[in-house]
Amino acid sequence: KGTEVINIEQHGENVRVLCRDIINGHEQLLNAKYLVGCDGANSLVRGTIESDLDDLGFNERWLVVDLLLKKERPDLGDYSIQFCDPVRPMTYCRNPAKRRRWEITMLEGETDEEVTRSDTIWKFLTPWITAEDAELERTAVYTFQSVVAKKWRKDRLFIAGDAAHLTPPFMGQGMCAGIRDAANLAWKLALCIKGTADEGILDSYQQERSPHVRTFIEMAIRLGGLINTIDSQSALAQAESNAAGTARISSITPPLGASDLGGLVSSNGPHCGCLFSQPILRDGQRLDDAVGYTSVLIVRNPLNKNVTPVISVLDAETHPNLAKVLDGLNTNAVLVRPDRYIATSAIFENDIIDMASTGLPSPVSLIKEREPTL
Repeated sequence: KGTEVINIEQHGENVRVLCRDIINGHEQLLNAKYLVGCDGANSLVRGTIESDLDDLGFNERWLVVDLLLKKERPDLGDYSIQFCDPVRPMTYCRNPAKRRRWEITMLEGETDEEVTRSDTIWKFLTPWITAEDAELERTAVYTFQSVVAKKWRKDRLFIAGDAAHLTPPFMGQGMCAGIRDAANLAWKLALCIKGTADEGILDSYQQERSPHVRTFIEMAIRLGGLINTIDSQSALAQAESNAAGTARISSITPPLGASDLGGLVSSNGPHCGCLFSQPILRDGQRLDDAVGYTSVLIVRNPLNKNVTPVISVLDAETHPNLAKVLDGLNTNAVLVRPDRYIATSAIFENDIIDMASTGLPSPVSLIKEREPTL
């Protein structure tokens, strides 16, 4: 905070970033091997790499109101609620401590100045709460969009998070998608910086993430259409199509888009790009906590003592819950990437030995032992 980036240039094997202190005007030139622009919807980095946006068609303005309760109101609900009122849909969010949030659909023709007046806001909220029970903390008008950048990389420049994609909020996946971007890209950059992977692996970032996040955005649009219909006849038609008077949308866990990880591993198995589960190991730890941000080979049976693995190995004989996961995948071994997606899988012993002997290089400086201490 207090510093702005005013120019970005690529020079050979470096990126130069010119920054300015907002308070005193002091400028500083920074040099880096790579630059990742997590700089939001109006991304300077996205403009620098000259990436257009693919608009998926959702564009709505919503009023967001944050309140501070003056007294306890347990009747509001200790959870989020979507009010599918065809006149004016709203969302109630149970935020931490005394904070409560309402997100309110703005109708065509309404202005920011009109809907952010305190008397207008309290009129919206009258069915649930009044000024006697809470005070206004913050109001803002947001435009919910659905876009995906067409280009996520130019040489040593990358974009991630809202700079790369924007989603309607109906699935709560906006920040999740940005975290997935970071988890996908960080280990690949680390391998390139350490010299243990060719820069070709960086092409897999957009190849994997763009179709994945697009699937979530499209689902959020569908969900928004279900809960945010402002035409009563359309809403009724959706409900009448089901005998129970309901409409159902299933949860999704899409795989990553196809890539070859720059040829680092053979990524053509049936489970490649699928998210691995979070099993509990023998001491009660979750897999993530035990392994950390590095790759791990999950095997059904312990490796032969003659095999010297180059990565961490966990076997189902030691950790019985792993057997359940492998059973569900109908395989005997999976190589799990640092971002917890499956790089490849194997059934036969020779293939498993190859996976143990080649694996994926560790993106972290301190390489873990063969098996985490448990």
